[in-house]
Amino acid sequence: PVCLIMGPDRRLYFSIGDRGFHVEHEGKVHDYPHEGAVLRCELDGSKLEVVHHGLRNPQELAFDQWGDLFTGDNNSDGGDKARFVQIVPGADSGWRIGFQWLNDRGAWNREKMWHPRHPEQSAALLPPIRNFADGPSGLVYDVGVGLPERFRDCFFLCDFRGGRGYSGIHAIKLSRRGAAYEFESQDRIAWNVLPCDVEFGPDGSLYFYDWVNGWGKTGKGRIYRLRTKEMANNFKLRNNSRLLAQDFGKSSKQQLGQLLSHPDRRIRQKAQFALIDAEAVDELEAAAKSRQSRLARLHGIWGLGTLARNEQHSSDTLRELLTDNDGDVRAMSARMLGDTLDAAHVTNLRQLLTDDNSRVKREAALGLAHLGHKSTRATESLFAMLRHNDDRDLVIRHAGVFALSEVSSRQELVARMQDESRAVQRAVLLALARQGADEVQQFLKHEDEQFRYEAARAIYETPIPGAMQALALFVYDDNPDSERIDWRAIQAARMIGEVEQGEALVHMATLGNHSRKIRLEALAVLAEWRKPHGQCRVIGNWRPATHPDADIVAQNFRGSSDVLLADKVTAEAAANTIAQLDLREQSPSLASLVRDQEMPTKARVAALNALVDLKADELQAALASIDAEAPVPLRKRAVALLSHTSPEKAVPVLGSLLSNASTGEKQAACEALGNLKHEASTKLLRTWMQRLRDGEVNNAVSLDLLEAADKHKALKPLVIAHEQSSKKAGALGS
Repeated sequence: PVCLIMGPDRRLYFSIGDRGFHVEHEGKVHDYPHEGAVLRCELDGSKLEVVHHGLRNPQELAFDQWGDLFTGDNNSDGGDKARFVQIVPGADSGWRIGFQWLNDRGAWNREKMWHPRHPEQSAALLPPIRNFADGPSGLVYDVGVGLPERFRDCFFLCDFRGGRGYSGIHAIKLSRRGAAYEFESQDRIAWNVLPCDVEFGPDGSLYFYDWVNGWGKTGKGRIYRLRTKEMANNFKLRNNSRLLAQDFGKSSKQQLGQLLSHPDRRIRQKAQFALIDAEAVDELEAAAKSRQSRLARLHGIWGLGTLARNEQHSSDTLRELLTDNDGDVRAMSARMLGDTLDAAHVTNLRQLLTDDNSRVKREAALGLAHLGHKSTRATESLFAMLRHNDDRDLVIRHAGVFALSEVSSRQELVARMQDESRAVQRAVLLALARQGADEVQQFLKHEDEQFRYEAARAIYETPIPGAMQALALFVYDDNPDSERIDWRAIQAARMIGEVEQGEALVHMATLGNHSRKIRLEALAVLAEWRKPHGQCRVIGNWRPATHPDADIVAQNFRGSSDVLLADKVTAEAAANTIAQLDLREQSPSLASLVRDQEMPTKARVAALNALVDLKADELQAALASIDAEAPVPLRKRAVALLSHTSPEKAVPVLGSLLSNASTGEKQAACEALGNLKHEASTKLLRTWMQRLRDGEVNNAVSLDLLEAADKHKALKPLVIAHEQSSKKAGALGS
């Protein structure tokens, strides 16, 4: 675990990075091998749950005073940005460790999965509140006392960027936006330090650890205390320190009840836990029902909920509070009822789905999901809530989808596929995907591309094996769909791996109306058809496939290869594919491509490389066709090959580079001539040394020429003579 924190529900919450985990515990399997997550359990380790997954590196967790949980999640150093995330039960932030091993980070970057909400984003993800910071590490929430008022209700986030000049601690204030949150303000409370952790001390001061410098271990480290002058001699803060150090188990229940409204959140929570230990139901109920302090009421509710969850007290008071006029009271009462796992509360929670407070609806839906009791009436109420929400509030949408996936039968979900509300249709798709239902494939025919994309993504990434064939059928279609759908269809074909899928990919690659990316992707998959690589090309995780009868697919590709080699879009990739499929019969076509001056240079170089890989008889003739007028990259590659096979043929090409190429290429030619131990190379260098003596060589190349000549024993006297001449003249080359 990366971080441990006690929740207001008196459970242990902790985060794990993206090395993932597989835990078998109390008859349940928690299998998340490719992603980070937030988990929770009882203090004795029982009742382990995954709360929120799809995180990369959540360094620390922090609850606010309303009982909601947050973290800062790190980027992958691949062009993405770090994120400030609201942790919500059942939510997925989208990261999988395989993205780290894809050069462009695959779908993570291509589809902007790490961005805050945007129209093309997958609805299966809960996006971050905001992209914020570069190296989020330590995180803590205001305790309610100590620092000046402008920092009240702020989160304090360490931003560790490896250097003091651009690192420090942010103060972040959030405001509610429906069931979610948004940034209200941000400030820098400490800067030009390299902090990796931050915490409040008993005295209300902010303490942080300074790494000092860099990323590696420095053998150094400092702990700073941040406070105002007024805090140093503040009597109330000193009293807080004494209270925090006391054994609350020795305090009376009445005293503990009074402390539930204390301004210091830590003291309130400590008093709450002491009342739980004492099973002081009367005091907790009194606090929950009191109108004097909203925060005291919440602590009373959390205390009652903890007792009810552990079957130490009934849930009667919590049910009564569901009709309270305070939205936070109703919301937390709903949360605590859901935690009891008692199906008797389904009706109570279902009725809250029409509440006018978004937080209440969120907690009611999440509570139903947690109860997991199949209920047709709850299903109908959830559909009504989602229809009313109309995809506006993403947290409510997530909570509704999560609940549907847990309380609804597959038949009930399928029956709503054609609902007049697009929000309901989308919820059905997402809930079926969470259930791993084959019926998701029906959305592949939806008129809205976003729905087809959601279905393709669910089928391929979940995965849903029974629907994979339907997704792969997109590669048979002569008319393209969006790139992100066809991309997954190609991968589905790769996973199925039968002859018909391979042949369909060959046909797809030849279709000029498909995008360049998709045609090249089809060829990249075909290139590995004989020996498919196990890494997924979308999310980067290991997903090996087998391709029986690969020879048939290879021969089918051979039949279309001339068309692909003649196409400027696909020629380069086609040449690579021919080489990888070991189609030596296509060597003449490759040699023709090398000679074709109308084709892209990269394609001609690829064809030359393919001839090398195939050990083709046509290689020497192809090399001989590359003259001094050929593009420089093609000449350089030819020289590299000739240097090993026919040095005497490489030298004239190198001579043409020395005469006609750019400075960099001339320098490379000098290096090649120096390494080429052949009389023709020595002869050419001798000629150029004479030009150097006569002042006919550019100064930018002179040193490279001298170094090359010095590698040939016969030319060393010329090099020595030039150096002596230069010393006399007082300048190189004069």
